[in-house]
Amino acid sequence: MSHKLFAQAQKILAAEKNIFPSEQKFSKHKLKEVLSIALAYPNRYYTGMSNLGFQTVYRLFNVQTATECQRVFLPDPADIEEYYRTNTPLFSLETQKPVRDFDVLAFSISYENDYLHLLQMMELAKIPVLRKDRRETDPLVMAGGATVLLNPEPLADFVDFFFIGEIEPIVAALTEILRRGKEKELPRWEILRELAELAGVYVPQFYEVTYSAEGLLTSFCPQDKVPAKIKRVYLGNLDSYPTLSAIITPQTELAEMLLTELSRGCSRRCRFCACSSVYHPHRLRDGPELKKVLLQQGEGVLKIGLLGAAISDYPHLLYLGRELLSSQKSLSFSSLRVDSLNQELADLLRDSGQKTVTIAPEAGSERLRRIINKGFNEQKILEAVDLLAERGVANLRLYFMIGLPWEEKADVQEIVELTKKI
Repeated sequence: MSHKLFAQAQKILAAEKNIFPSEQKFSKHKLKEVLSIALAYPNRYYTGMSNLGFQTVYRLFNVQTATECQRVFLPDPADIEEYYRTNTPLFSLETQKPVRDFDVLAFSISYENDYLHLLQMMELAKIPVLRKDRRETDPLVMAGGATVLLNPEPLADFVDFFFIGEIEPIVAALTEILRRGKEKELPRWEILRELAELAGVYVPQFYEVTYSAEGLLTSFCPQDKVPAKIKRVYLGNLDSYPTLSAIITPQTELAEMLLTELSRGCSRRCRFCACSSVYHPHRLRDGPELKKVLLQQGEGVLKIGLLGAAISDYPHLLYLGRELLSSQKSLSFSSLRVDSLNQELADLLRDSGQKTVTIAPEAGSERLRRIINKGFNEQKILEAVDLLAERGVANLRLYFMIGLPWEEKADVQEIVELTKKI
């Protein structure tokens, strides 16, 4: 065991601020009456704690009956060497409890690049990587998140069950099945069989899947009378579940900032973006209700981060921003659409002290922007830049993509030319 790694975890914890401290309840011991979940982000702490979805699921698990959820992250490269050198099993952040001693290891996966990290974390935890090799004493391995919504199949040999969708509507039923299975000491297959009946749950061992020589899925056949189609679950009313940071930390990209979600999904239908399809339908939070929650839970927090796929389309943005500013909160905005940036919004950005603003042209040429359905031209981009410059915004962060379908060399050169004009 490495005391150095334990000390590092305790130092990280000491710097954190819990937004919902009354909901924290952790034990280092394995309690029969409590379902224990290790919620894993397959990347570093610095990245994972900037992820509002990860923080939301963490809180949702922790408010369930007789359930405790602790976090675990991919260690930094130097720390991975220390884990191997000292034969220390991967452990949770809150109590430094070995991950293999939890009932469930739940991965929140945002990016395909993190797939290999998922396998590395299981190896560090000394949990068999392949689901077929796991024993009754091993945790059930679960996965959810944006990439699972798109396609869980690349991880089907490694994950016991997936959740397809937004977990808020069924988190109580999910944890109840897992907790009851633990209390009754049911075998893994029996717990998984019951989970397979739950909306949004995909248990690979109950499906026969075949592929073509090119690796494309050709058949998906249910076995043992499980549902033939896994239906995506989504939250109908966003206001029924506040989505904001559970923990604030200085050791992250969005340091000391309370993050909140303004909307989910997107009505814009840009062709390169999965958001409008996997998070369909587009839903909005009520402005006055969100203000109330933010001021209540954000007491003592100076900066609020406003998140959404296209927050400048949020109809309550000006109201909410002005109310928060009048309550002595500073604001941070995720990327803005240039075609919905007007003088009032530019004034709000100025008054909130924004020195850097992000806009997303995505492509340099008009031709490619039309192909990907961005819906605005170069003139709109330059008008938005003028609005921001007139109000003292000193820095612009621009999002462009290279490698789009039908892209030609001239389109890439147009990125350079547009940037020069900006």
